[in-house]
Amino acid sequence: GWVGIIIEKITAGYLDRCGTDVVAVNSAHDAAHFRDAARWLGLPDGNLLVSGLPLVSATPQPPRQDPIRRVLFADQPTVPTSQAERGYVYHQLIGYA
Repeated sequence: GWVGIIIEKITAGYLDRCGTDVVAVNSAHDAAHFRDAARWLGLPDGNLLVSGLPLVSATPQPPRQDPIRRVLFADQPTVPTSQAERGYVYHQLIGYA
């Protein structure tokens, strides 16, 4: 499986894992991508299991009653790709904060 959101080399990552008994997949969207790749390459896809992100709880937290005081944004080296897109995200976060 993957310990986070897949943002690049999705098919290569699948190929590294496709020979295992179970491939834990984060979402139905990712599973569909892997099924397409398996079909295209003539590989079986019966080992795909949509398990969800391991970092996200299946039970949502109740809404907070107090104001949000901090925003944590963990940017990635490749997403957003352009400086303009990163600037947009940063400005939106500043405005939200």
